[in-house]
Amino acid sequence: MATITAAAGGGNWTAGATWVGGVAPTAADNVLLTVTSGNVVIDTGAVARSVDCTGYTGTLTHNASVILTLGDATAGAGNVALKLVAGMTYTPPTSSNIIFQSSSATQQTITTAGKTLANWQLNNATGSYILGDALTSSVAQTFTMNAGTLNTGNFPMSVGLISIAGSSAKTLTLGSSAITITGNASTAVNYSGSNCTFTANTAVMTFTGASAGITSSSVANWNGMSAVFTTAVSFGKIVGGTTLNNVTYTGPANKTASFNFQTTTITGTLTITGNSTVNRLLVSSSNVGTVYTVTAAAVSLSNVDFMDITAAGAAIPWTGTSMGDALGNTSITFDAPTTQTNTGATGNWSDATKWTSRVPLPQDTVVVNTGSGTITADMPRLGADVSFAGFAGTLASSVAQAVYGSVTLGATMAGYTGAFTLTLSARSAKTITSNGKTFSHDIVISAPGGGIYTLQDGLIVGAGGVRFITFSAGTFDTNAKAVNANWTVSAGAGHTLTVTNSTLTCPGTSGVPWNISAAATTVNAAGSTIIYSAVGPTALTFAGGGKTYGTLTYIGPGATGSLTITGSNTFNTLNFSDASNARSLLFTAGTTTTVTNFNVFGTAGKLMTLDTATGTGTFTLVKVAP
Repeated sequence: MATITAAAGGGNWTAGATWVGGVAPTAADNVLLTVTSGNVVIDTGAVARSVDCTGYTGTLTHNASVILTLGDATAGAGNVALKLVAGMTYTPPTSSNIIFQSSSATQQTITTAGKTLANWQLNNATGSYILGDALTSSVAQTFTMNAGTLNTGNFPMSVGLISIAGSSAKTLTLGSSAITITGNASTAVNYSGSNCTFTANTAVMTFTGASAGITSSSVANWNGMSAVFTTAVSFGKIVGGTTLNNVTYTGPANKTASFNFQTTTITGTLTITGNSTVNRLLVSSSNVGTVYTVTAAAVSLSNVDFMDITAAGAAIPWTGTSMGDALGNTSITFDAPTTQTNTGATGNWSDATKWTSRVPLPQDTVVVNTGSGTITADMPRLGADVSFAGFAGTLASSVAQAVYGSVTLGATMAGYTGAFTLTLSARSAKTITSNGKTFSHDIVISAPGGGIYTLQDGLIVGAGGVRFITFSAGTFDTNAKAVNANWTVSAGAGHTLTVTNSTLTCPGTSGVPWNISAAATTVNAAGSTIIYSAVGPTALTFAGGGKTYGTLTYIGPGATGSLTITGSNTFNTLNFSDASNARSLLFTAGTTTTVTNFNVFGTAGKLMTLDTATGTGTFTLVKVAP
């Protein structure tokens, strides 16, 4: 063990010639960079017990993707782990890292003198560190606490991301520090490990990234810390059994900002402030249909919509100004629902002058029964039951929208345009009425908690084979009506898709136009006809999810593409034939397909090939009597 000083000539950290005495530092050496030291480059393999740059005016270059490892079983000289100084230059690349891994229980200081670090981390359960001044690290870089103790010394700390990981013992003492989290990530503060003690503190953690959040895989009591989400945050979250003092979110000047909660306890005040009555915030459970409890001693709420939140604590029932109910909530007082009728004026949905008394809230019935111009749906939550029965104009979407009840298009409507998804999110029995009009965008049926959507007439979703119906929760019944759309079913147990006696035309020209990915979902498809209508050399997949179907047909005029059927499905009729093209019908190896009417044939010289999708293994095809 020694104290080693960088020589006047400088050089690479691991080169002996860089140091007075001609020997590079080991993990047992205290390193000095002094007023007489030259420029030093931290290269691969750089280690030391400590680094003290008192008096140094040169440049310390930290190579990209290189780790500087500091610490052994003894505290650094003067209990210093790292000391940078104002007169030096240190500008590390974002891929660099400093690992503090001393096993000494003696508290050692980390002083950065206004220099910006990249990644830095603590790695030893018995190591103890305290900040000697304010610390800043780069916007996208991470402070990782795998083990040990860190005391912020009441100094400000600005970091991109914080990761608290592993099962080793950890203690984080935040005191009265102002901590700024600048990273753009919903897991900006990620407690993915366990065994971390947060000592009593009054620290305030402020988030400034567009996406920001506190995520915990273990129950985390931050023991007095408050969290502030600034107007820069468009999506924020607190998930994973977190306890905080005050939580404040001041929404940005946009209409799509949102905040997710899981079980959270707020010992002080929950303050959520939307920018305006139209630039509203959606505060919801992190999983649609899964209700989480947020406990608060006090609340201050305005211009906010809630979904799947149970309020608890001394503040219940929660009250506020301009409160929207997007369903699934308990112990929250919302504005009384009203019927908002459009005045016939065109323009933006968010223009309050076009409605009876206000821009519709999620609980309001919406009626557009006059007018012939264009209404731009620029609000993400349109209302409960929404009807355009008397509207002769165009509804043009400019953001993704949600409706919390029935939706009715008008027979005289010029169109419903835009590429933004429409989500139908009722929690009771509701209807979809198209009146012959096309929904030009994807439709998501997400109706947990007793939500049922039933078609009243035929449904067309998009054009050109690129639009989907995505069914993710509740019950969707096509009611024996025809549907032209591609399908993705990602629901789980308790969700039911009924397409009995419906003709379903799937126009997708690539991929999986029919995709049942959730085996637990109930699919009622007796008498159904599913038609793959693509033409040309299109190889498509039918992901049946192991369900029972009526008829599956892929005989598009001029179609030459193969069809791959995945899952062990049952069909009444399977039609796959062509008089002019040789084609392949493929099955997943190890599956069993059961068919009553197997209409698969070609012609001489234009053979139909049956095989597994990979050309290896075997599948079972069972033909049963009609």
